[in-house]
Amino acid sequence: MLSEDFSEDNLSKFIYDDIFLHIMKSAIIISKQDPAFETFEKAFSDAGLPLEASIYPVQETAVFQEDIDRKIDADVFIFASRHSGKGEIRSLCVHTPGNWDKALLGGRHGELCTAYPSLVKLVYQQFCKAAQGSGYQPTLEVTHHGPLIDKPCLFVETGPSEKEWKDQQAADMVASSVSEVLNKNISRIAGSHRIAFGIGGTHYCSNFNKVELDTDIALSHICPKHMLEHLDESMVLKAFERSFQKPGFAILDWKGMGKEKQRIISLLESMDIPFMRSDRVR
Repeated sequence: MLSEDFSEDNLSKFIYDDIFLHIMKSAIIISKQDPAFETFEKAFSDAGLPLEASIYPVQETAVFQEDIDRKIDADVFIFASRHSGKGEIRSLCVHTPGNWDKALLGGRHGELCTAYPSLVKLVYQQFCKAAQGSGYQPTLEVTHHGPLIDKPCLFVETGPSEKEWKDQQAADMVASSVSEVLNKNISRIAGSHRIAFGIGGTHYCSNFNKVELDTDIALSHICPKHMLEHLDESMVLKAFERSFQKPGFAILDWKGMGKEKQRIISLLESMDIPFMRSDRVR
């Protein structure tokens, strides 16, 4: 096994995590160049964030905030940003940044940020509660784009068009959800989560959304079907290592892996990494 699980042998580690995360410093990063800047700034200012969370308006676009964790003293970074998409589905999105291949929008080629699986899971679950009856659809996204930083981080987004970027209700749902989660004792909840690396499926993770919402599994990075050709041993190792909570296994979107399925299965077996199908998760 490449990674630790939440076993009794690791109890002392998670007691430490519980103390550390209950008082963790959170940085909310919002770019002044983002068309959603004003709605997000107001939403987070009014959201009742814990004292340990601070809002940082920045000049550069969020995806190009390389090494911002060396400039701001915080334990976790949350980037509030617009989401751009081709469809018309009004969305609240959450995901971890990183690049499986070329860095076309910030970050570095073949480098992943540090995921915080339980934080992503809790934010997504809170999105689902907040969005009921709003016309917005909460969703995970796969690991994609920059920036590249070492501290745990995630993106929270509204979209897919300017109408949603300027919608104060959408920004309020995002900010209130983040605030609700940050005001919890996250690591006490995280101790009950099984951590996994997601492989396959579409950009909007329809099958992994179900896993996050309906099970005790929290996903670290997610590599989509269209990036599987770049998933070699090195990238699998990064997906396991670049996570604040280390995954104990992989989950495969069984019908969303295409021609790469057997190669990925053989790769995981050669690395002694347990895996399960997303449609058989319990």
